[in-house]
Amino acid sequence: MDVAETADLTAAMLYCVIPLWYLSMSRGVDSLTASAWLRERGGAPALPGARGVYRWTDNDHDMELTTAVVALAIAAPRAYLASVTALELMNLGDVGSESVFVAVRNARRRRRYPVIVRIEPAPGDAVVENAGLSCQDAPSAIRSAAPSIEDKMPALLWDLRRSGLASPEQCECLILEFGCSS
Repeated sequence: MDVAETADLTAAMLYCVIPLWYLSMSRGVDSLTASAWLRERGGAPALPGARGVYRWTDNDHDMELTTAVVALAIAAPRAYLASVTALELMNLGDVGSESVFVAVRNARRRRRYPVIVRIEPAPGDAVVENAGLSCQDAPSAIRSAAPSIEDKMPALLWDLRRSGLASPEQCECLILEFGCSS
């Protein structure tokens, strides 16, 4: 991961993920409402393409997690997709939450999609980081982490496609990368 890519992902967390998490979790605001509120007040537009959050239920912990999904068009042909669990931001120790950063370089003029996958297990566990993987190698990176990450990917892909948070092309790329269907 080069300096520019690191800066992009850091900016995604600072400008999009944390404010959306605060509005939706701490204040009980609906995710889409929080996203729209931020865009109207200039919070999210600092990163073009930021589109908000979605919710899933984590059966392992029997509670709802708010996951910020940020689709970023930083500079063509790059497009980033990042997701962070609220529990990871809250740093709740041994809860067992995982956050997955998936940075997808959407090379529209190429047939190959280089990806960057950063997997952060629960606090205190080792960080698995794989930079510059080809899409053929990405599934093994996911499978080397906690199984619950891979288990959630089909639901994530389905939600991204249904909600329009990511383009059909991005969804297809993610399906190829993670070896699962939506």
